[in-house]
Amino acid sequence: MGCGMDNIPRYAASWVDSTAQQALNALYLARIAEAVGQAEPAAEFRSDHAALAERINALMWDEQAGYYWDLDTADVPVPAKTIAPFWTLLAEVASPDRARRLAQHLSNPAEFWRPHVFSSLSADHPLYSPQGNYWRGSVWPPTNYAVIKGLSRCGHTALARQAAENHLTQMAAVYRDTGTIWENYSAEYQAPGSVAKRDFVGFSGLGPIALLIEEVLGIKVDAPNDTVRWRLYPTPVQGLGNLRFGDNVVSLLARKVNGGETAIEATTRREFTLEVQRGEAKAIFSMPPGIHHFVLPMTSDGRDLPPEQISEVGSKRLEE
Repeated sequence: MGCGMDNIPRYAASWVDSTAQQALNALYLARIAEAVGQAEPAAEFRSDHAALAERINALMWDEQAGYYWDLDTADVPVPAKTIAPFWTLLAEVASPDRARRLAQHLSNPAEFWRPHVFSSLSADHPLYSPQGNYWRGSVWPPTNYAVIKGLSRCGHTALARQAAENHLTQMAAVYRDTGTIWENYSAEYQAPGSVAKRDFVGFSGLGPIALLIEEVLGIKVDAPNDTVRWRLYPTPVQGLGNLRFGDNVVSLLARKVNGGETAIEATTRREFTLEVQRGEAKAIFSMPPGIHHFVLPMTSDGRDLPPEQISEVGSKRLEE
């Protein structure tokens, strides 16, 4: 019960998700300490993170399976493919190669890439329930959030965005059919899980809010530094109106024009920094209060401009 996944078939003494979550806590406590100038506790927490990561990787990783397992009281692996090991992505425990192998499990239709991703239990597990049966196959918004953000953090941004789009599309379909948001969802059908509470916007709001803004629309806010980082995707239109952070309100809109150029309009109540990334190219703009228009051109052969050139081309501001 300590992991919160009530009836999931895990019969172990040492849990990979609980351990990874403590590593995640240590990592962020270190970053908080660094941000407020507390070097000594920051170093202690980074040491805690490193020690936990070392033990997870030494004791829980199965090289042949490409997976992390729970352990019994003798530190012997207890194989059961659940959603739990993917917390290692968010906790920055998995190496790039191990993150790649975990991503392969997530994208495998025989395991976690079901019609609604990601099932809490792998579809090839003998106790997997197509109807969900709570944690024996349902899709849970909080674990989906953790897994998708972990993929994004490890550089698997395309898979993260595809998973977020799938999750939101399925949630929207069930909302249209039932008129509400659910605690969990069936991985096989456009329906709630077979054991699920309705009117459950608590953690289920993570998808339509955070995943929509950050992974689908590509907008991530660094409010303490008055910075918005925006990853552009090859879609005709992308943007968000009335994004609030601190005491600022920002609206962003990008449109494809002239056979590949990107026209951007940004409106802001007060000054902030806008970092725009398209492919490997990045442009950084200082945005004073007002409405601004600029264009990101393409090269003649259709590739993105090199990063050192893109910030110098096609920017025009319309002051308020």
